[in-house]
Amino acid sequence: CMRRAALTVVLLYLLFSIASAQTELNLSDSISAGLKNNEQITIAREKVNAASAKVSQALSYFLPSITLSSNYTRSYSSPIMSTFAVGGVPTSVSFGINEASDLKGWEADLRQNIFTFGKLENGILIALDNLELAKQDLRKAKQDVIYNVASSYFNVIKTRELLKLSQDSLNMAGAHFDQVNAMQEQGI
Repeated sequence: CMRRAALTVVLLYLLFSIASAQTELNLSDSISAGLKNNEQITIAREKVNAASAKVSQALSYFLPSITLSSNYTRSYSSPIMSTFAVGGVPTSVSFGINEASDLKGWEADLRQNIFTFGKLENGILIALDNLELAKQDLRKAKQDVIYNVASSYFNVIKTRELLKLSQDSLNMAGAHFDQVNAMQEQGI
């Protein structure tokens, strides 16, 4: 698994950098640093926050909603001119006014869901299930990091001990070489 190998390399680098900064490497400090700096945990934590927001959103559908709107229109209508003859004399009569008029309107809409055939309840249940799933993913990410850090920590300790053993073996081989050279010089 390429992802696990990359994570292990990053954790080993983190452990070695902590080890170089401190004289004694501490498992709990390594785990704390791994939990604090891990990208997968940060992503899982943000998914929990998003799922929590979805639960709040699903609950908000039970609340009433208010919509306010307004409009404004300015219109001009010319008067209607009618011409007709009264006693043979053409007469013009105008109906209406010869100026602009303002039309204003306001509207308020209040809505409350009373019965939705279980749609809102199912939405809340789904949102709660998704929140629980996100929390489980966060727990799993934390457990994976703890396991990988602990495993890397003990591999570092094992490597240190193997390095010490190798150094001791090298020192013993050097001492044995010096002893064989001394015996050869004496002709033994």
